[in-house]
Amino acid sequence: MPLEVVHIASEFAPFAKAGGLGDATSSLCKALAKTGHNVSIFLPKYDLFSGKMDKLDKSFSVKENGVEIPCTLWLSEFGGTRIFLIDANHPKKYFQRKTIYGEQDDTERFLFFCKAVAKVIKQREQLPDVLHLHDWPAAALPLFLQENKPEKLVLTIHNLAHQGQCSPAALENLGYTKKEDSLLDDPIFSDTINLLKGAIYAADAVTTVSPTYMEEIQTAEGGRGLEHALADNKKKLTGILNGVDTDYWNPATDPLIHSHYTAEMPFHAKFDNKRELQQQLGLAPEHKPLVVSVTRLAPQKGTDLIEYGIEKTASLGGQFALLGSTPDPEIKQQFIKLKKHYEGFGNVVILLDYDEPLSHLFFAASDMLLMPSIFEPCGLTQMIALRYGSIPLVRETGGLKDTIFDPERSDEPNGFTFSIPDNKGVASVLERSFALYHDKPLEWQALVTRAMEIDVSWKTSAKKYLEIYKS
Repeated sequence: MPLEVVHIASEFAPFAKAGGLGDATSSLCKALAKTGHNVSIFLPKYDLFSGKMDKLDKSFSVKENGVEIPCTLWLSEFGGTRIFLIDANHPKKYFQRKTIYGEQDDTERFLFFCKAVAKVIKQREQLPDVLHLHDWPAAALPLFLQENKPEKLVLTIHNLAHQGQCSPAALENLGYTKKEDSLLDDPIFSDTINLLKGAIYAADAVTTVSPTYMEEIQTAEGGRGLEHALADNKKKLTGILNGVDTDYWNPATDPLIHSHYTAEMPFHAKFDNKRELQQQLGLAPEHKPLVVSVTRLAPQKGTDLIEYGIEKTASLGGQFALLGSTPDPEIKQQFIKLKKHYEGFGNVVILLDYDEPLSHLFFAASDMLLMPSIFEPCGLTQMIALRYGSIPLVRETGGLKDTIFDPERSDEPNGFTFSIPDNKGVASVLERSFALYHDKPLEWQALVTRAMEIDVSWKTSAKKYLEIYKS
């Protein structure tokens, strides 16, 4: 019998996306819908939402600070998923700021969203079979549901670095009194609520986005204060790798690349794509290894290691193209300075921008992808790179460790890895990949083919989520 699964999240690609969470929610919903289940998701109605939508005849209000705030429900659809949008007519314009995150009152905004979703769910005649919460923006929902909790409440931790810390007053303003509920106490900061911690205890099942990340966050180093809460709930924990939308990320049909190709015959087309990217970016039209990095420029992503990777690639006689954006002024200045340094060099291009359409050509044109993350819960970029025959060069952490395997440690390698996040590790993967590319072209071609043949779809992961829903 089909399940009714309702997701609660702050992102859903392509309409409201700030990072990998948007891709994950969209692709998982699509995969679940394909198996015949009734799938929907609740999102805030951001002013940047670009999908077609219809206003539902369902107005309601949410009390905040004693004032009733009128709200409206809108409906959209994508990939077999119904998208319910909470439109808050809030005097502070909570979701009309041309952004998803980065506001001083983010916790208040998403607390309001959770209370609004709870009100809609409680007005239903029948509760859904499963409520699936994604990260801290959805973590407060159980507090407002109380006895209206469905049969199965699932929490997925996409990134433990963000936990939804706020003052008790932020909850009290929405009518929830903490009382003596110590499960909401932040483990580090006194008189502080930790919404993610509360959801860990409230959920029937807690998943992380890779098996290795599940182990990492139970340690003092990786737990960021929540390792004890996770240890208390260890029996609930499961690590399930994300996948990628293989319809969207498909080099055989991708309308955003120059030449299409498959795993059987990728090499001539990849060369054509490389020439196209070289022309677009002003890189020298030479037959050299092309390394790319497609990333948010944040400390988590190893920005200093990326800078060293650019330098090392140039010294090895390769080309490097970076496509990345950052709100961090120091990191931005770091890469502006680097961009000026390499101007006119002909073999290094730095684009400080978010451009998803162009990223498709980066994957199709490149020989290697450098991804030296300090931590990486799952990572989608390395899996997209595999799909396009761009060999990932990654640090062994989180989902990178679960998806990329080095020739020195695996009989079925698909990339190159290093363990310690330092320049020596970056130099190692670049030197070894360049040596294979130059000295053993047949082995390099076999590596590219093997990478492209790996199943990075959501099919297996969706089955694992269904097992959790039904258990």
